Order: sequence, then C-alpha cells, then structure tokens
Amino acid sequence: MRIGIVPASGSGQATMAATGQLARLHRHFGAYLDAGHDLTYFSGVSNDPPWPGVEVRRAVWRLPDRTTALVRPFLEPRAFRRCQVLRATSLLGSLTCLMAHLAHRTPFVVSHGAHYEEIAILHDHRHQVKKWRWLRRLAFRYAATVLVPNPVDADALAGDYPHARIRWLPNWVDLELFRPIERASGAPPTVLTVGRLVVEKNLERLARVVARAGGRLISVGAGPVLPALRALGVQTPGAIPWPDLPYWHSIAWVYAAPALTEGHPKALLEAMASGLPCAVSTAIRGIVTDGETALTFDPESETQMSRQLRRLFNDDELRRRLGVAARASALQYDVHRILPTEIREVEEAGR
Repeated sequence: MRIGIVPASGSGQATMAATGQLARLHRHFGAYLDAGHDLTYFSGVSNDPPWPGVEVRRAVWRLPDRTTALVRPFLEPRAFRRCQVLRATSLLGSLTCLMAHLAHRTPFVVSHGAHYEEIAILHDHRHQVKKWRWLRRLAFRYAATVLVPNPVDADALAGDYPHARIRWLPNWVDLELFRPIERASGAPPTVLTVGRLVVEKNLERLARVVARAGGRLISVGAGPVLPALRALGVQTPGAIPWPDLPYWHSIAWVYAAPALTEGHPKALLEAMASGLPCAVSTAIRGIVTDGETALTFDPESETQMSRQLRRLFNDDELRRRLGVAARASALQYDVHRILPTEIREVEEAGR
C-alpha cells in the first residue's frame, strides 16, 4: 500500500530537524516501511533532504503555505492518486487531505492533539478560533479516522462529533532510548523542560518559581520566548536532537510540564519513561495521577507550583518513588505497541 504522509502546511523534514525532532519523525514512519508499505512524503518546504526509502515531494511553488495546502492535490494529481490513503500528522495537515479527498476520493487519517482554540486565545488571536472550529468540523466529517492521543480529549470529541470515527491512540515513547539511568546529584536542584519555547508552555512563570525555590532551570527547545528565559537566568541549550535528550534527563532532578494548555505531550512521556519525578500542570489531563505518578499544580498559581517543586527538591524518597511510578506508567506507551495499532488503523482506512 502506498501511503501519503502530509505534515502541517509549511512544515517538513527541514523544520523537524530545526526542532530536533527529525530522528523521531523517521522512527515513526520507519515503522510503516518495516511493515512493507511505500511512503510518499508531501513536504511543505522546498529544501527538504532525501529520505532513504521514501519518495519526498517538495513544495516548489512560490505560494503562501495556506494556498499551497489548498491547491496541492490539483498541482500534483498523479502523486495523490497513487496513494491509497493519506496520513495527516496534525489538524494543520488535514486541509491538503480534505482537498485530495474531494478531488480524488482519497481517504485520510488525521491526528488531533493540540487545543488550537486555546492556543489562539493565549496568543491574542481570537479571530482564529472560528477558523479552527471550521477546519475541525470539515476534517472530522470527511476523515476515515481521527486519532486522538489524549483519552479525555477523545471522549469529549466523540461527544461533540458523534458521526466521526474517533479513536483514542496515545503518543508513543521509545522505552529503550528513554530508560532509568544513574542521575547526577549535587546543588542546586535542577529542573528540566523540553519543548517549544512559546507562551502556552508557561515557562517564564516556571523560571521565576524555580529561581525563588533555589533551583536551576534548563529549558531545551527553541522559540520566541527564548530571550525572556535567558534574561531570567534559564539555561537554554537550544533544540537538542531527539536521540540526545537522555543526557539532559540524566542531569535533572525533576521534570516540569507547566503548560497552560496541552494535549498529550511526548516530552512528558519521555521524562516519565526515564524515571524522572515530574511536576505537571493540571491542564495536562489523563496522563498522571497526583501523588501517585507525579505531583500536579494549577499552572496559573505560582504558590502551588512552588510548593510542589519544593517538596520534590527536599524529599529524596518522594523523588525516587515518583520516578519509579512514572516509569511504570510510561510502559503503556511502548512504541512497539502503539505504532502497530496506528498502522492497522491507516491500513483499514486505505482498503
């Protein structure tokens, strides 16, 4: 079966490389190749490198990203017709899949993870809220399957869109790459975050809290709040290649996920798999249990955030217990279980 991979408009391998996630992308869709499928990758950029075993089709037109997303199935009709099914990696990629479905009757499977309306409001882009609702309504109407990684979101969306085929499928973690290892000790206590440095991650608030608690914050990633974090004394090593993240886990005492809105964060799963004790925002639902697999806090309360971090800084046994429980909980997200399930869903859609 030939499967077309459709990333977000304007995104591609080059974009993933810039954020450190290219190896993870190849790990993900390498499982499709191992299952005997042919892949066409409809890159949204013009400078993408070759991908061994995959047909990479670059966006070579001088058009805005949204326009390219709309017209691409008409500009490359043969490439889209060759695909038995399309796999949109996010709601942002579903626009191209929708047009391919309308033009060529190609079925598609889409992932839906982020809370796009909430993100738009946090960025003061309220005018985009209707756009996201419109796109979701269309994508859910025509998609063969919608894969939702967060169980709470999956239930809510199934209630809102009863005629859509919504399946809960969590994000995966490589339990061999991310595993418990000997951790560095010493002062000051070190807190780690991994991800895009954007407003919705709530990192500036975390930086203030960690500093007041006498800790050190390391924030791995890239994004527009980088200068503000550096001004607050945060160590910012940039976007680290995915295979190198275990080193940063090894020097941390605690992993923090303070986001104001979040779906099913891969970086949190990887920290849990590494046996890191985690302090997690209550905006992240359906992944951890307070006091059992992590400590949780209201992301808008610096008092709660500080209290939970100080507990972890001062209690060696609590850190150990939560780290062990986090690893045990992460076992359910084993890549060898999740990806075969995803591939079966895509195969079914393409038959």
